[in-house]
Amino acid sequence: MSEQRDFHMSLFSSTDLNSNALAALKYASRYCALDTDDSRDSSILSSNESDASEPLHILCLVLGEGSFPRTAILAAICQGWVAVAIDENLHPEWRGSRDDITNSSATAGIYFGFKGSMKDFLVNGQRIIQANMSETHYFHHIIMIGIESQINS
Repeated sequence: MSEQRDFHMSLFSSTDLNSNALAALKYASRYCALDTDDSRDSSILSSNESDASEPLHILCLVLGEGSFPRTAILAAICQGWVAVAIDENLHPEWRGSRDDITNSSATAGIYFGFKGSMKDFLVNGQRIIQANMSETHYFHHIIMIGIESQINS
């Protein structure tokens, strides 16, 4: 357990990075909580609309966070969402599925890391998600979080 705590502490060592990630997730989760509009066209809704607010029915795409996907990991751990980090500079350690992260919490979702651009993800990313999800899984919400690159001067 201590080893896992050290792992998380090394990942989330900067309060600025944590604050930015948590703020983005807070506002994204508000979007999902407010999506209760009954005026939507029922023909485009799935047959099991009662699952719409279930965390695993929310796909969170985090774009451009760099080599360490803090926001995507927090989305999986704290929100229970299916979170995908997409970045051309993603460190090899964070590519693919990471069960050791998401199994650390009872409410944890699923994390995937994809090295490449959003264009690459649109072409190849669906295959990665489908390989790790059941065939009958569907998403009610897609959340996209873009991280602004920090330029060191």
